[in-house]
Amino acid sequence: MTETDAATLLGAERAFVIAPAGCGKTQLIAEAVHLDADRRSLVLTHTHAGVDALRKRLKALGAKASTYEVNTIAGWSLRLAASFPNTSGITTPRPFKEQWSAVYRAASRVLSIGAIKTVMRASFDSVYVDEYQDCSPLQHNIVLQVADILPTRVLGDPLQGIFDFGGSEIVDWQTHVEPHFDELPPLCEPHRWAGKNPSLGGWLMTVRGRLEAAQPVDLRQAPDGCIEFVQLPADPRAQGNIQRERCMSITCRNGEKLLAIHSWEDQCHGIARLSGGKFRSPETIECDALFKAAKAFDTAPDGPALAKATFDFGCICLTKVKTDLQQTSARIFNGRGLQVSRQYRLQEQLDALAEIAEACSLLSARKALVALARTPGAAKARHELFVEMLDALREHETGQHPCLEDAAMRTRDRTSRTGRALGRYVISRTLLVKGLEFDHVIVLDGNALDRKNLYVALTRASRSLTILGTSSVLDPQ
Repeated sequence: MTETDAATLLGAERAFVIAPAGCGKTQLIAEAVHLDADRRSLVLTHTHAGVDALRKRLKALGAKASTYEVNTIAGWSLRLAASFPNTSGITTPRPFKEQWSAVYRAASRVLSIGAIKTVMRASFDSVYVDEYQDCSPLQHNIVLQVADILPTRVLGDPLQGIFDFGGSEIVDWQTHVEPHFDELPPLCEPHRWAGKNPSLGGWLMTVRGRLEAAQPVDLRQAPDGCIEFVQLPADPRAQGNIQRERCMSITCRNGEKLLAIHSWEDQCHGIARLSGGKFRSPETIECDALFKAAKAFDTAPDGPALAKATFDFGCICLTKVKTDLQQTSARIFNGRGLQVSRQYRLQEQLDALAEIAEACSLLSARKALVALARTPGAAKARHELFVEMLDALREHETGQHPCLEDAAMRTRDRTSRTGRALGRYVISRTLLVKGLEFDHVIVLDGNALDRKNLYVALTRASRSLTILGTSSVLDPQ
């Protein structure tokens, strides 16, 4: 069967394409948008990293920025609902976990109005939804409404549907997708590994078949030189030591990128910290830590309390800060202040915190965070979180927001539309890197992943794949 090409996808009014990992799904969307150069496309996906990947593909093809908008489904739905609050009935500008369901229902109410349909037709000519297998039924309902307004094409891979956690649901391809969209030929050529590691790509297509059939994957049957397996001991502490050592032992050259995959968010942030900032651990779309810190800044009762909140946030994001400054900075937080006649070690950082205590100003807080980042030997353990806070503080300085929390919402919304580059060394869960490609991948706990998360983890690598586990036979449920 001939694969779907950009012209065929562009010519379809309402269609779906199934594509295994690495077979060109994101590239196909970018090519279709670029081919439709005289019109405007809306492209939706699920993660900020996915937004960034799509934008890079479009830029590489030379597509004009004016011809497309790329956003997360969550971010676009929230903006749509918030733009018409009386109609949508939206109750919170910053939804948290289960509150997103109300956002999608609110966006759905907006899309049912005739005037909004007219606005949609005036704003866009085509809609593409990437990683469709991760849509919830409520998101799917929004896409169906959009498909009644504009030509809509959805692309995905049922084996990569990994957003069904914490009691949430995702679409069932046969039940939700096939009855509402026409099927186009699937993509089946493993482009990701061409010219890099074709044997790895071929082996992963075999692995896909076994995982689809719920069969175990015996790593010993992989072609020679295709993958590397590292045996982990049973002791969890010893496992953690080996995982960290393995991450730190690899150095990428010639601009190549490395991804380490772990099952747990706290472990990802922890290894990023222990790596001294070598690895970046991306944040979730909700970025709860950002809004928790912003609220602490907003509600600080006085200057010393704001200085303490700023320092605490710096300790979360930066290495070295807590150990080097905690004892002396306590004088500032308890109101005693620094001794004027004394020259302190790390005077710049302490002066910056003291300025907050005096001025009780968010402008001083931003300056202090920048100073804390200059602490000798300090590194950004949570790079994205730190940058988002600096952006939120700058946004607040425009005077357009009543509080920092509101400015942070504006900043996070902007990130959902522009994406955020992850860096060369990344440690994350499959949830935040799905759809992305890295030269080298280390799966730190292969036996702990279910079959969908395992497939996503294995297929991120284009050149080399290392799998750590307690057994060379992966038998995910």
